[in-house]
Amino acid sequence: MGSAKHPVADKGFYYRMITSCENDEQCGIVAILDLTGMDVTSMCRLGPESLIRQDGKVYITWVSPDGKWRYNALVPRERVKSIEGFLAMRRKTRQHYYNQIKLVGQHAGYPDVSPKTFRLNRCLRALTKEDVSLDRIQGFMGCSLGVAVRIYAEAMKRGMVQQATAGHGWRESGSLLRRLLPR
Repeated sequence: MGSAKHPVADKGFYYRMITSCENDEQCGIVAILDLTGMDVTSMCRLGPESLIRQDGKVYITWVSPDGKWRYNALVPRERVKSIEGFLAMRRKTRQHYYNQIKLVGQHAGYPDVSPKTFRLNRCLRALTKEDVSLDRIQGFMGCSLGVAVRIYAEAMKRGMVQQATAGHGWRESGSLLRRLLPR
């Protein structure tokens, strides 16, 4: 399973992907991967019990591929129906989900997209827009600090950090990097 080893900078990425879906399963896969950035192995373990309603909010919960960590994400209202529908379906293989994302990506104009692309996008979004520092990204994404630094450095090289932080008032990516590093 070859995959893109970098995030996609296009701000319309999610919209183009979700509107290129041909069925409910693809919509659910795209919605979950964009929201969580979870590993496809974790997606294979999801079921209806993975959606939790609490205090008027809906969360999706999943376990890391090694089974050691549990993660949660707040599901926006507009995504609940597609995620709920997907979770009610029978689970499939990693390869099946990978192939579904490849198909949607080709229809959307992203021939190199893969589940890993969503994971990298989620990591970059956490670092640049959600104030998750590099030292906290490990617990947030379930990746090592080295992986998070590599993703951020690659995104800086490609100019994606400047695009992602546009409108946030940061003048240079170096100041953002200093802000993200542990003190």
